[in-house]
Amino acid sequence: MDVFLTELFSRQTAPEVLYLWVAILMFLNAVLMTPPSEYICLSAGILSFYGNGNLLVFILIASVCNLLGTSLWYLLGLLHKKQTKHLTDRQIKNAFFRKIFQIYTQHLHKIEQLFAQHSFSLLLLLRNVPIVRSISSYPAGRIAMPLSKFLLASGLGILIWVCLWTGQGYFLGQIALHYHWTIALITGLISLVMIKIVLSLTATKITIED
Repeated sequence: MDVFLTELFSRQTAPEVLYLWVAILMFLNAVLMTPPSEYICLSAGILSFYGNGNLLVFILIASVCNLLGTSLWYLLGLLHKKQTKHLTDRQIKNAFFRKIFQIYTQHLHKIEQLFAQHSFSLLLLLRNVPIVRSISSYPAGRIAMPLSKFLLASGLGILIWVCLWTGQGYFLGQIALHYHWTIALITGLISLVMIKIVLSLTATKITIED
């Protein structure tokens, strides 16, 4: 996969091919949480700086396809809520699976309560937290969050995420052109660490308040 992505995001690849693969990969990222959206958007930003594709087109395609992919998690939450609505732990005969179900429902109930209170702001925030970005749509579906509200919060969050990474790729391309790739990478890593610290502190604050 790494070799494939490296060859794909090269300056020899035609922009039209890049647009298509960015669409496919960002959709897969939302559904399967792989390949990393950070790598896809960062590479797209760097290539757009060197003229191999348009930055705004990359942002639009990546955002829309990521939103479509994560909407599947939302639908899964809606369907799963209906299927397990009347299921209780007493109906599960196996002791091991009954315990798993109790732990699962207990934690899921807490998450659903949190989403019910801060559905829009929490979903918007989680769209910019690695790993949980996609599956945050699942509890939104479980609480039957209005579709329009879900699409707006998710769309804004995804757009922010995509702009951060593609913009950083564009910025790193400028630094690498005038200085050296080592400086560009160090600058990028420092920026990412700062972003993740801020997001983690914000998420922790919301959890503590509840």
